[in-house]
Amino acid sequence: MRGGESSLRSAVAGHHGRPPPREDNYAAAKNALRESEWLDPPCLVAAQFAFDALKRLTGARPAAGLDADNTPLFSWRLAGLITLADWVGSDANFFGPASIETPLEDYWREARSAAGRALCAKGLTPLSGAPSATLERIAPRAAASPRPMQRLAGELSLGPGPQLFLIEDATGSGKSEAALLLAARLMAGGLGEGLYFALPTMATANAMHGRLSGIAPQLFADDPNARLPSVILSHGKAQVAAALARLGGDPQR
Repeated sequence: MRGGESSLRSAVAGHHGRPPPREDNYAAAKNALRESEWLDPPCLVAAQFAFDALKRLTGARPAAGLDADNTPLFSWRLAGLITLADWVGSDANFFGPASIETPLEDYWREARSAAGRALCAKGLTPLSGAPSATLERIAPRAAASPRPMQRLAGELSLGPGPQLFLIEDATGSGKSEAALLLAARLMAGGLGEGLYFALPTMATANAMHGRLSGIAPQLFADDPNARLPSVILSHGKAQVAAALARLGGDPQR
């Protein structure tokens, strides 16, 4: 699996997601030096010690099913994971220096705790869906007099895996709230972690973004220690829309 090994080596040895020099440069260097001459003996001993310690602490095992065909694709994901881990792990606000006398087991336990705090602070941990996915929670005004489609969205049986729902009804029939209710129920059942709305125009996207900004927190569990959910407007003029919204909120402008 020489091609696969090359892909994994490039993924691990890259810097900030940028791969190292091309394989022909690597091959030339390898031909010039025997593998044992790349690093001096103390470095090799330290590398082996680090490998053995990480294997013991993490319980890592060889990846099953990798071959020359699927390893290059896997290498992209590996490179992304390493780049993200490098970015998070370089934040001195969470990962400070430790005494050289600190036992590895103690250091590993504290590092894992710090990593959890860092991931949460950076918005990289999924929020838990609201345990009570009801129309009253998501859209109280609609729940006061629910439309037929909205009642149906709260009563439909949900399967255990991926599902597709098509909602068709007249304008003003409450389709958006019905869709949000279905999504909230899926998230409460562990079948989703968020929402993506694809709309036909920038104007409709702007309007939906405004609606969701107030509804989004109700889709997730109440947790005072958790971050607020992200509600992102992602069309090409999103910055202009945000600037106009800020202007509209300031009567002095």
